[in-house]
Parts: sequence; structure tokens; C-alpha cells
Amino acid sequence: MWHIMNEKTTSLVFILWMLLFLPDVQAQNSTSSPLSIFGIGEIEPRDFSRTTGMGSVGIGLQSENYLNRRNPAGIAGIDTLRFILDVSVAMKFSELFTSAYKGRNIDFNFKSLAIGVRLSKKWTSSVGLSPYSNVGYQLNRQQQIPGTVDNVDHIFSGSGGINKFYWANAYELFRGFSLGVTSSYLFGNISHTAEEDILSIKDTYNISKL
Repeated sequence: MWHIMNEKTTSLVFILWMLLFLPDVQAQNSTSSPLSIFGIGEIEPRDFSRTTGMGSVGIGLQSENYLNRRNPAGIAGIDTLRFILDVSVAMKFSELFTSAYKGRNIDFNFKSLAIGVRLSKKWTSSVGLSPYSNVGYQLNRQQQIPGTVDNVDHIFSGSGGINKFYWANAYELFRGFSLGVTSSYLFGNISHTAEEDILSIKDTYNISKL
């Protein structure tokens, strides 16, 4: 009983800590990569936990202590007496440089929130929310006006991204063999802006896909 209460207390303290720092996390850019100008942006990794190492061989793991988000069949290992809350954040350091520019960026962001529980002897379910892609860049270019000595500044910037809400289910046919399926809903918006001295053009795309 003490072990269960201690786990619940630890989880509660962690959740409260996350809520206290959540405004600061949301205030940061999701990414600072100029490559996010293309397509739907910089694609986020599918997982951020124990199953990422060793060439992703963790896809075959299951445990009663954590969620395997790479493989829905892997959540079948959750014990009947456990309710798992999984929260992930990540910090990324990046260095960008050209012949005329060099800069460093630090991005600290929310990565995922998921819960998992065994609903019956054979059926285990999990729901979660995580970023699917991120857009965040600002590119500056200075160009001389033909026939003059004046320059015009071009600023290209982008922000936003796509989020993924998912529902994963696993059914244990017999010990050591489970089937899994995941349903996902993608939603969000992406904005691209091009600015000059007297002109500004902004394109916004809204995404909603099951």
C-alpha cells in the first residue's frame, strides 16, 4: 500500500511541476530550423522514450511500467492495477551558420502527454497528444534595387505546426502475442509570411485530417 501511495504522490508532484512551468514552455519556439520552411515543417520523432535506442529495436518491447508509443501492441504489458501517465519534454541545441552568419538556438518544448490503462483482462487502451510537425524560422535577405544604391530587406518567417491526437488499443490473444491498432487525428495551422519594406504577404493553412 505504501508503495502505491508513494507512486501516486510522486506523479502528483511531477504534474504540478509541469503545470507551473507550462506557460514558459509554450512561450518558446517549437523549432528554429530554416528547413521547416518546406512542406508541413520539421517532422517530429514518433517516440521520445526508452524505445528510441539501439536502432529502434525497442519497437518489440512491452512493460507494465511505461507506454510503447511506437507499437500499439506493446501496451498490452500494462498491469491491471496500474494507471500510467506519461509526460515528455525535450530540449534541443542547434547551431546555424552561413558565410556571413552564425548563431545558436535552444528550443525547450512539450513533446507528449499520454495515459494508458488495462480496460479488461485482454484489452488495453491508451490515448495521447503530441506534436506531429513544427514550423519556426526567420530568414533575412538584403537586395540592392537595380539602378540605385539603395537596398531592400526581404524577411521570410513561419510559425505553427500540426498536432496529433491518437488512440491506441491492444488485445492479447494469448501470453506473449498481442494485436494492436492506432487511430490518429491530425490538426493545426501553419503560417508563412513574406515581408518587404512596403509589402507583406501572409499565407495560413489549416489542417484537419483523420
